[in-house]
Amino acid sequence: MPRAKQPAQSNQTPPSNPTVGNESTGNGNNTHSRSYADATSGKTPNQVNNPIWALFLPLSPNLNNDFLARSHVEHKWSCSQQNELEVFMKSNMIDVCLISESHTTSRSRINVPGYSVYLTPHPDGGAHAGAAIIIKNSVKHCLLDPFAAPYLQATSIRVEDRSGFLNLSAIYCPPRHTIKEEMFSDFFKTLGNRFIAGGDWNAKHSHWGSRITVTRGKELKKSIDANHLRSMSTGEPTYWPTDSNKTPDLLDFFITKNICLQNTLIKSSLDGSSDHTPVILILSPIAIPHDSGTDYLHNSKTDWDCFREYLESNIDLKLSLKTNEEVDNASLYITNLIQVAAWTSTLS
Repeated sequence: MPRAKQPAQSNQTPPSNPTVGNESTGNGNNTHSRSYADATSGKTPNQVNNPIWALFLPLSPNLNNDFLARSHVEHKWSCSQQNELEVFMKSNMIDVCLISESHTTSRSRINVPGYSVYLTPHPDGGAHAGAAIIIKNSVKHCLLDPFAAPYLQATSIRVEDRSGFLNLSAIYCPPRHTIKEEMFSDFFKTLGNRFIAGGDWNAKHSHWGSRITVTRGKELKKSIDANHLRSMSTGEPTYWPTDSNKTPDLLDFFITKNICLQNTLIKSSLDGSSDHTPVILILSPIAIPHDSGTDYLHNSKTDWDCFREYLESNIDLKLSLKTNEEVDNASLYITNLIQVAAWTSTLS
C-alpha cells in the first residue's frame, strides 16, 4: 500500500540547502542530494492522506565497534545486521526507520536500496552513540538540522500528512550524562509545534511503563509536562540485557506533540537479534480500531501478592490533582502502573 507524502518546509531555521532523498541513488547520505526547491518544483501532493508508519530500532550489539574505532576507511554496518534491518523494514512495510545508538561517524556511508539514510554521529567523532533515520524514497521529506550534544544526538526530518507538517526525530541519550529538565526542553523546542521523537532515552519512569523511576526519568517527565507533550510506549520491556543479574525494562518509547492518539497504534515486535525490542508506531489520518478483547492483564497464573507488592513499592501518592491536565496525567500514570504490575506478576 503506497504511503507517499508531500515534502514540507520547516518553520524553524532549516539548513542552507535542505535535501530530500535522492531517488537515483537511494541514499540520503551521499553528496548528490538535490535542493529542496529543485525536488519540489512542479509537484503536487501525492496521496498525503495515507498513513505514516514509523519505527525505531536500536542496533544489535554485534556491530564491530573495535574495527570502526580503528578504521580510517568508510565505516559500514555489518552485512548481516543491515540485511536483517532491510528484511524487517520490508516485511513490516516500514516507511520511516528511527535508529537509536547508530554507532556511526562522519565517515560512515550506508546504502539501503530504495531508501535515503541520514546520520547524526556523536560529536566527539567516535563510533559510538549517535542516531539515524532511514526513510523510503517515495515518502517526500525535508532534512532538518541535526542535534548533536554529548548527552543527546538526534536526526530529524519533516514530512506532511493530512493534519499538516510533522517532524520525525530519531534520538539517543547515552546513559552516563546528567540531563536536566531544561536540557530536554531545549531539544524539544527545536522540533516545532508537531512532532514524534523516538529512541532509547535511557530514562526510566513508571509513567511510561518502566519498572522503576530514576532521576533522569523524573527530569524527562518534568520536561514533558512543562512542554505539554505526551509519552507513547508499549508498556512492555524493550531492553533485554544479556547479563542475567540485570532486569529487563522499558527504555525505548516515543514522545509526541499535537498527535491525535486515536489515530495511532503502537506495538512491539519479536523480530531481530538486538537486545532492544523493535517498537512500531502506526500513524493514520483516521481513528484506528483497537482490539480490546484478545489481550488480558491477568490469568489463572497471576501472582496477586506480587501484584500488590509492586503497586505498594512503586506508586506515588503525592501527585498533584489541581488541574484537568494533572488529573489526566494521573489517570494515565495509575493505568500504566497497574498494567506493568499485572504484566510483572503474570505468567503468559
